[in-house]
Amino acid sequence: LPLLSIFCKFVTEVGVKNRSYEEMLHFQQAYTGGFHAQLHFITSIHNPNIVTPQLIFKGKCLAPYADKLFHCSVAICSKR
Repeated sequence: LPLLSIFCKFVTEVGVKNRSYEEMLHFQQAYTGGFHAQLHFITSIHNPNIVTPQLIFKGKCLAPYADKLFHCSVAICSKR
């Protein structure tokens, strides 16, 4: 789990299969208001010793660029 926080920091800041780091950066800056990953830990109501980690990807954009954000998220979350 300690490495997941590092993973969350860098997963949206690296290149993908068809685009380099620089190309992804320009794409994200041109069409989105940001795309990032977050790590959350959910504790059980019934047993506080049970903790479930969740990896969440979030992004925002203007409505006309929703397809660009979708393609960006698919590229980042797909097999590299």
